[in-house]
Amino acid sequence: MRETFLIKIKEREDLEDEQKEMEIENFDAMAKKVLSNVTTKQPALAVFDAEITRLYEYKQRILTMKAQDDIGWLRVNSSPLIKELSQIINNWIDRFTSFLYDNTTKQLQNVQGFIGEVQSGIKELPKDLTTDREKQLLTKVMTHLRDVTQIKEQTVECFPQLRD
Repeated sequence: MRETFLIKIKEREDLEDEQKEMEIENFDAMAKKVLSNVTTKQPALAVFDAEITRLYEYKQRILTMKAQDDIGWLRVNSSPLIKELSQIINNWIDRFTSFLYDNTTKQLQNVQGFIGEVQSGIKELPKDLTTDREKQLLTKVMTHLRDVTQIKEQTVECFPQLRD
């Protein structure tokens, strides 16, 4: 009696493990749709903000330097150096902001594509389940609803500013 009870518990655990694996596989497939061509392993926005702020501070310090300075009998013209350093800093700032902009834009485009795919997939709802076509249509609608449920939390997490 105890052995059959333990066997049933083991079978239930195995079934739960299989269901979790299927959910992970389904989520991975959906994540590929929404996150295709998107860099997902990136630092937090606060890190980008801190780095961009630091670069602006460097730029301000460089721009406040004297363009010409006399060192003993030698006159040093540092304006080309100041100009070049300022340009390099601008390039890095642009690189950081462009990455954030492009990555976020691509994420939003993917989400819009996913929403469009789901909307077109659930436009036609089955009336009754008497024909095979109606059953296939119901399966298609249920698949889209499952996809939305699985991807919703991850997608909202990607855009906290939109959620708030």
